[in-house]
Amino acid sequence: MKRRIYSTRDAAFSGVFDYIVMLYNPRCCHGTNYGLSPIEYEQRYALILACV
Repeated sequence: MKRRIYSTRDAAFSGVFDYIVMLYNPRCCHGTNYGLSPIEYEQRYALILACV
């Protein structure tokens, strides 16, 4: 992904999309999210916003 030159905008979009999909794991726990997965963190955040 780094320093790659794409011939078209669509090719660049596809490359970035594939990179994000392959790298991002929505179930993996993250230390910056208090040990929660991104999905769990977003669900708890939505609950907090709904209660305010």
